[in-house]
Amino acid sequence: MQSPCATHRLDIMVEDIGKLNWVKEVLGVARRFVKFVTKKSKVLAMYRTIKDLELVKFSSTRFAMMFLVLKWLVKVHRTLRQMVVSNAWSKSTNSRTQEARDFETYVFSHDFWKNAQATIMDLQPFYTILHLVDKEGCTIGLLYEFLNKIGEALYVGNLSAYQLLDVRQQWLHQWEWFHQPIHVVAFILHLLWRKEDGFVTLELHEGWISYIATIFLTIIDQNAIEDELLQFLQKEG
Repeated sequence: MQSPCATHRLDIMVEDIGKLNWVKEVLGVARRFVKFVTKKSKVLAMYRTIKDLELVKFSSTRFAMMFLVLKWLVKVHRTLRQMVVSNAWSKSTNSRTQEARDFETYVFSHDFWKNAQATIMDLQPFYTILHLVDKEGCTIGLLYEFLNKIGEALYVGNLSAYQLLDVRQQWLHQWEWFHQPIHVVAFILHLLWRKEDGFVTLELHEGWISYIATIFLTIIDQNAIEDELLQFLQKEG
């Protein structure tokens, strides 16, 4: 069971998170980092003498791409520090511009790297789920559970309380759409979530009843489907 609309809704969610002021700020700095190093051949040459791990360049301004660049940047931040304390850097004319001084400030900014790391750790689930919906197969049942788990995790994390609240609000804006009977049915029927005791919560069962009532109009048919569901949950069918 797949839904292009689910992919679209998820895309809206993560793009809206990327528009939060504090997210834009940290991603903006990452973008300037990469641009400064990769657009100046001498600076790039200095970087490469220290690290053979290339910087990931921005190919778009979409959240997924920018998030990937930020992750890569955090991996090489020690290399960037080594570069700006090297003799080659101090002798280079590229190190004497205002852009270079701003670059140095952020390279040695404990707050920036701490915030970058926290952003990566707490927003990683959104990046992961974007990749999930690109895969072949039954994904709606996975989305329902994974998005629910993401929401539960947004109460405590590495980001500040107000940042987590910002992200949670964006999650809530789209969660109600995912919280539909069709997604409930996909969740219940997904083999990954089938429990040994066949237990289904009242909320899930109500979603199931709501959905099958739109397809099977008679009580006899609805009861028959209920019996089949019970057999499925108890692993009898």
